[in-house]
Amino acid sequence: MAVKELVKELVVDDLQLEELEVVEETGPRCPHFWVIETPSGPTSSGACRICGEGRSFMNYIESSYWEDDPTPAEVTGKQLGLGPSAERETE
Repeated sequence: MAVKELVKELVVDDLQLEELEVVEETGPRCPHFWVIETPSGPTSSGACRICGEGRSFMNYIESSYWEDDPTPAEVTGKQLGLGPSAERETE
């Protein structure tokens, strides 16, 4: 539920604004249960299962770039010591 209030005139620092509508949320807020699409780029769309609100979610940590992420094979190889520079023993 939103409470609406119409202010006919407001003066702030010698700036006069007229007919400003103020909307304040007063009801309970949705706890959001996000359902997010499978990542297919830097962002994915999601929607709340409860209220239907939608928003965009980043598929990366802000300190990294999407293009610089290693592939799962590169990560697995590095963890096992099987990266491109590692030599494998063959018998």
